[in-house]
Amino acid sequence: MKIGYELQHQMIIKAEELKFENIWLSVLETNERAIRFYQKDDFKEIGKHVFEIGKERFDFIALSKI
Repeated sequence: MKIGYELQHQMIIKAEELKFENIWLSVLETNERAIRFYQKDDFKEIGKHVFEIGKERFDFIALSKI
């Protein structure tokens, strides 16, 4: 089993134990591999946001799992 999947799986288990209503995260819009990784575990897009450092602009997608 790959470490990324196992870490995410353990985080979801802990969130369920703590009775979280949902989990959300942000991923760089151009990081298609990461987006597919989260979508395989039923994360859905809930919005977009921008992060700026100086003159650089980074577009992010917000994902959530209920």
